[in-house]
Amino acid sequence: MVKTKKSVKKKVSKKPVKSIGSSCPICKSMDNRVKKLNSCDITMIKLASMAFILFLITIWPVAMDFVHSVHWGWFLGATILLGLRPFVRAWM
Repeated sequence: MVKTKKSVKKKVSKKPVKSIGSSCPICKSMDNRVKKLNSCDITMIKLASMAFILFLITIWPVAMDFVHSVHWGWFLGATILLGLRPFVRAWM
Protein backbone atom coordinates (compact mmCIF):
# COMPACT_ATOMS: atom_id res chain seq x y z
CA MET A 1 0.00 0.00 0.00
CA VAL A 2 1.35 3.42 -1.06
CA LYS A 3 0.79 6.35 1.21
CA THR A 4 0.16 9.70 -0.40
CA LYS A 5 0.87 13.02 1.18
CA LYS A 6 -2.02 15.26 1.99
CA SER A 7 -1.80 18.76 0.66
CA VAL A 8 -1.69 21.25 3.45
CA LYS A 9 -3.03 24.70 2.76
CA LYS A 10 -1.05 27.43 4.36
CA LYS A 11 -3.19 29.85 6.33
CA VAL A 12 -2.59 33.42 5.33
CA SER A 13 -3.48 35.94 7.97
CA LYS A 14 -4.60 39.30 6.69
CA LYS A 15 -3.17 42.11 8.72
CA PRO A 16 -4.96 45.44 8.73
CA VAL A 17 -3.35 48.08 6.57
CA LYS A 18 -1.50 50.65 8.58
CA SER A 19 -2.69 54.21 8.17
CA ILE A 20 -0.43 56.29 5.94
CA GLY A 21 -0.42 59.30 8.21
CA SER A 22 -0.21 57.47 11.53
CA SER A 23 2.39 59.86 12.98
CA CYS A 24 0.56 63.03 11.97
CA PRO A 25 -2.07 64.23 14.49
CA ILE A 26 -4.08 65.96 11.75
CA CYS A 27 -4.16 62.74 9.71
CA LYS A 28 -5.31 60.75 12.76
CA SER A 29 -8.27 63.06 13.31
CA MET A 30 -9.14 62.90 9.59
CA ASP A 31 -8.97 59.08 9.68
CA ASN A 32 -11.36 59.04 12.62
CA ARG A 33 -13.78 61.36 10.81
CA VAL A 34 -13.70 59.33 7.59
CA LYS A 35 -14.42 56.12 9.50
CA LYS A 36 -17.74 57.66 10.63
CA LEU A 37 -18.96 58.01 7.02
CA ASN A 38 -21.25 55.42 5.50
CA SER A 39 -21.90 54.62 1.84
CA CYS A 40 -24.73 57.16 1.56
CA ASP A 41 -22.40 59.95 2.76
CA ILE A 42 -19.73 58.97 0.25
CA THR A 43 -22.32 58.88 -2.55
CA MET A 44 -23.46 62.39 -1.60
CA ILE A 45 -19.85 63.62 -1.69
CA LYS A 46 -19.42 62.16 -5.19
CA LEU A 47 -22.65 63.75 -6.45
CA ALA A 48 -21.77 67.11 -4.91
CA SER A 49 -18.34 66.99 -6.59
CA MET A 50 -19.95 66.16 -9.94
CA ALA A 51 -22.46 69.01 -9.56
CA PHE A 52 -19.66 71.46 -8.68
CA ILE A 53 -17.65 70.45 -11.77
CA LEU A 54 -20.73 70.94 -13.96
CA PHE A 55 -21.26 74.33 -12.32
CA LEU A 56 -17.66 75.37 -13.08
CA ILE A 57 -17.96 74.21 -16.69
CA THR A 58 -21.13 76.22 -17.25
CA ILE A 59 -19.90 79.50 -15.74
CA TRP A 60 -16.31 79.39 -17.08
CA PRO A 61 -16.17 79.54 -20.91
CA VAL A 62 -12.53 78.39 -21.05
CA ALA A 63 -13.44 75.18 -19.23
CA MET A 64 -16.39 74.62 -21.58
CA ASP A 65 -14.10 75.06 -24.60
CA PHE A 66 -11.63 72.58 -23.11
CA VAL A 67 -14.33 69.98 -22.48
CA HIS A 68 -15.65 70.34 -26.02
CA SER A 69 -12.18 70.14 -27.58
CA VAL A 70 -11.15 66.89 -25.83
CA HIS A 71 -12.28 63.59 -27.35
CA TRP A 72 -14.84 61.79 -25.16
CA GLY A 73 -12.66 58.68 -25.00
CA TRP A 74 -10.11 60.45 -22.79
CA PHE A 75 -12.77 61.17 -20.19
CA LEU A 76 -14.00 57.57 -20.36
CA GLY A 77 -10.44 56.28 -19.96
CA ALA A 78 -9.81 58.54 -16.96
CA THR A 79 -13.07 57.35 -15.40
CA ILE A 80 -12.10 53.71 -15.80
CA LEU A 81 -8.57 54.21 -14.51
CA LEU A 82 -9.68 56.25 -11.49
CA GLY A 83 -12.51 53.87 -10.65
CA LEU A 84 -10.56 50.64 -11.08
CA ARG A 85 -8.86 50.49 -7.68
CA PRO A 86 -12.00 51.20 -5.60
CA PHE A 87 -13.94 48.67 -7.69
CA VAL A 88 -11.30 45.97 -7.20
CA ARG A 89 -11.04 46.67 -3.45
CA ALA A 90 -14.81 46.52 -3.00
CA TRP A 91 -15.70 43.56 -5.22
CA MET A 92 -12.63 41.39 -5.71
